[in-house]
Amino acid sequence: MAFRTGQPMNVAEVESTADPRASADGLKSLYHLPLSSRERVLGVLTLASAAENAFAEGDAAFLAQVANQIALAVENAIAYGEIASLKDKLAQEVIYLQDEIRTELKFEESSAIATLLDTCLRNSKPWRPRFHCAHLRRDRHRQRTHRPGNPQT
Repeated sequence: MAFRTGQPMNVAEVESTADPRASADGLKSLYHLPLSSRERVLGVLTLASAAENAFAEGDAAFLAQVANQIALAVENAIAYGEIASLKDKLAQEVIYLQDEIRTELKFEESSAIATLLDTCLRNSKPWRPRFHCAHLRRDRHRQRTHRPGNPQT
């Protein structure tokens, strides 16, 4: 009930029909305090006693302060968990983006190398050996057969 209403609830005498578990445990009085933060109820703190009418009206202000401190701690724990989750997601996104950047750079590097090689190949002439065996033999033959006054063939 304290969770739905957001108001503390003092149960001075626990009836076995209203709360059979508490009655079976020998509890005679309960005090339910909502753990509220920023206008929402996070949970309920329940105090129990084996004595009837264990919680007086004078205790209400102190117990409300305790409940507020606990609610603040719970809210901080929830926020910490959300921040840790977001941090993990951000770290995964950073890793993904770093991989994308590396992949893009490798593509650009290989693309630049391919362009450079293509340019070199287009600007160069086909490779041919300068001297073939036949040319060397013919040149030697000309040198041996060359006589002054005879034109070279």
